[in-house]
Amino acid sequence: MVALFNDVHLDQSKQTQSSRFHSFSRFPKEIRLKIWTLSLHQHRFIPICVSKTAGQDNANHHDQFQFYSRHNDLGKIISGGDYQLSINKPILDTTNQLFHTTIESRSAALDFYRIRLPLSRGHIRINPEYDVLFLQDWDKAPQILADILHDIRAYDPKDEGLMHLALEEGSGDSLFDIPHPSNILSGHTEMIDFSPDTCFNSFHDESKEEMQSDNEVPFYNETLTLLRNASQGRRDRDMGYGTPQIPHHPVAIASLVDILSTKLRSLWCVEKLLCNSRIYDNMGPRMGRPHLSETCPIMPSMKQMGRSSISFKRWESDPRPIQPDLKQLAFWRDPRRFYHSWCVLEGILGVRHRSAFNFYVCVTTQLPPLQEWGEDVEQHVSTKLGVRQMVDRHREKELAQWEESLEFFMNLNMKIPKHGFLRDEESYKKLEKNPSTAIGMWIFTGKAFGEVNRENMCDVYGRFKEHFEVSEVPGLVVFDI
Repeated sequence: MVALFNDVHLDQSKQTQSSRFHSFSRFPKEIRLKIWTLSLHQHRFIPICVSKTAGQDNANHHDQFQFYSRHNDLGKIISGGDYQLSINKPILDTTNQLFHTTIESRSAALDFYRIRLPLSRGHIRINPEYDVLFLQDWDKAPQILADILHDIRAYDPKDEGLMHLALEEGSGDSLFDIPHPSNILSGHTEMIDFSPDTCFNSFHDESKEEMQSDNEVPFYNETLTLLRNASQGRRDRDMGYGTPQIPHHPVAIASLVDILSTKLRSLWCVEKLLCNSRIYDNMGPRMGRPHLSETCPIMPSMKQMGRSSISFKRWESDPRPIQPDLKQLAFWRDPRRFYHSWCVLEGILGVRHRSAFNFYVCVTTQLPPLQEWGEDVEQHVSTKLGVRQMVDRHREKELAQWEESLEFFMNLNMKIPKHGFLRDEESYKKLEKNPSTAIGMWIFTGKAFGEVNRENMCDVYGRFKEHFEVSEVPGLVVFDI
């Protein structure tokens, strides 16, 4: 059985909590409410699935009079956008127990989880200071990102809205290929609206002049030129992309800029290793060397969790012996584009941060379910036993695959030690003795993988199968599953 870092460190924190305190009721009410509230201070990762409303495929939705005109129960304007949100089927009830303990504790819980966000079925309660909302399938309909952020804020009694947003890099069009904001709001992400006569041209020129130094993007104009050329190339290949001039509701634009400038505190970009595997078995001058990244965190698919939220604990620096695995991290796409493209997007929109904002690149690999579970995956993934079975089966297959790779290179007269070239034998033995497998994610800063400059910009956005040596020690998030 694989020894999990999660079990050791999360279980220790739980053991320090006493479940009974008979004199609690004797405390004054204000003290009891304070204790209730402090017990709610737990960070949660909340997977939210985004989908278009059935029968609403009009990409021009922001120019219709009914959008940004209706009010919610708090009297605030909502987008009325063509989207709906849903959460995982709650096979395992993760609702905080304080909602059901006493009237007093329920009152504290309702105040703490103050945002009551409507879903396609029911609602979910959110605390924007402690919760990270993980939007999934968002890249299939990127025009609704502004609507979602606006609506979450509209349902916050304190008018703060979402503070911590996580986005998963997906296939197809991506926010991190720097689509123009007019395309984001209209649903066209083909990077084809960067021509000088776009409806946003004067807008982003004025915004560029007003940008503060901390928002300044190097070679800003060169980046836009690259995108214009890429867009022209797509049109020349007759890929069928158009350049519609679509008016956008002014509330949508103003709301998005204000939220990014004053409300959003962190953006988490979730990226998986190349081939979604900790094994890298290529070799060559530009391709690196075969390696098994023993300490790279793993995690099940969030869509298969069988729970509406997952509590997590975060370390600012990963305490495990991870340095050898940071010498070679391989990705399908270059992770440097995440931070760079976001900065360009902020520049185009005229975003100027008035409070602290952190940009993270979150690295993990997927933990696959057991094939024999069939359609009952959520039933198993929602239990600790099921996750344990996934970890053990994954490790078994991973070691077998690594042995096959070593044998393959052996047949080519290249002997590779079991611990690889990047980790010495002594540190490898320490990994075997101590719980080093973590279910979670590495948390890198946006600049951890290097800067984007004029010389490498085309490679950053155009090359595939890149590997990196990272000197920055990442943070570690471990999930309580």
